[in-house]
Amino acid sequence: MPQGLREELDVARKLVQRSYEGLAQAQVDWDHIGRIFDAIWGSDARSLPFFPRVIGGVRARWVDADGNEQVADDLDELSRAHRGRQTARISFAGKLEGAPNAEFSFTPQSRMGRLSVQAHDEASADRVVEIVREIFPLAPKTVFVSYATADF
Repeated sequence: MPQGLREELDVARKLVQRSYEGLAQAQVDWDHIGRIFDAIWGSDARSLPFFPRVIGGVRARWVDADGNEQVADDLDELSRAHRGRQTARISFAGKLEGAPNAEFSFTPQSRMGRLSVQAHDEASADRVVEIVREIFPLAPKTVFVSYATADF
């Protein structure tokens, strides 16, 4: 195995992975969504830097009511869309040097938030999960109801 590939595999094995899925008790305002973004990548990344300006990058997207996916040029654009109730789904994904590799999605209608994070240490991964858990504290439940009758 080439040395570079071996080093990449060693780094991947050391990453701490966490995921979380929860529901908010009420509608989620933009300040909470921005807080999650800042916890993962920092407030300096709100301009959504992407290669070649930085190593890695962060993308923010939303789906509008017609099902059209929009890519935000900066987080303010996404904030205006969310505050204007134009977002059916919001998502952030990316990796910046020194920050976790993460994906976060939020569906305003169902108040569902989902996070997947990979960090170099447990404390960093757990800190991000805890912030998402504060905003989306309810565990989603699936209920299956079936009813059948037989004529005898």
